[in-house]
Amino acid sequence: GKEQASLEKAMRMNPANSTPAYELGRAMQKPGRDGDAEMYLKEAIKYDPTYTGAYYILSTLARKNGGRTLAARYLVQFKKCSHQEKKDGSSAILSARHR
Repeated sequence: GKEQASLEKAMRMNPANSTPAYELGRAMQKPGRDGDAEMYLKEAIKYDPTYTGAYYILSTLARKNGGRTLAARYLVQFKKCSHQEKKDGSSAILSARHR
């Protein structure tokens, strides 16, 4: 709908901003839209490889679709990024990204 169009426009205007892609990925977590969700979430981590929320959702989607090995890899990345953010003292970023 309208929100999706706004987020897609934001992605086109500033493709290096990973937040619109993440939000689109979150919104696409519906039956029949897992492929779209995955595409947007991968776009988010392309521009921000430390986007913990994107890794977490990707892990959940992979597990749901039978990709246990892939789910485990995403979960490892999620934990690695979460640990790094805590170590850097940026827990506010962690909580904002892992809604």
